[in-house]
Amino acid sequence: KKAERSKEKMAILVMDLNRFKEINDHYGHKVGDEVLVKVSEVLQKEMRKYDTVIRYAGDEFVAFLYNAERETAEKIASRIRKSVQSLVLKVRSGKEVRLGISVGISMYPHDGADLNHLFAVADSQMYTDKFESKAEIVEAKGEALRDSIEVDDEIEFQRAN
Repeated sequence: KKAERSKEKMAILVMDLNRFKEINDHYGHKVGDEVLVKVSEVLQKEMRKYDTVIRYAGDEFVAFLYNAERETAEKIASRIRKSVQSLVLKVRSGKEVRLGISVGISMYPHDGADLNHLFAVADSQMYTDKFESKAEIVEAKGEALRDSIEVDDEIEFQRAN
């Protein structure tokens, strides 16, 4: 309503933590709660002082970027992804856990004027981001596997001489 009244652009970010269920399942809800607190701190740090971010449900967050162009929203989303990915969580047994965050963006008024519609657009984009990040992980694992096969072939070849 404020953006509509003042004729300003606004961005909505819908964010979902990647691998959060796995953290809860393996390390318990206490660790999961600590992860949510740390991620909340990262989100607040990466947002502008006058923007709003809320925990929506479980491991989802929604942010409202007031008077923001798409370029600004994309920069903030990129900073959020990098900051969450750089979190290293030390859990029992000295293990380190990393997680990621998928982010979807919708823009008022470009993507719509109704909050429910804007949320749906950003949510859909977030799932696209989640799918693409999983594809990147699989591709990276595939490249690492190909690299190791190539190295093994070289080793076998050197042994044959």
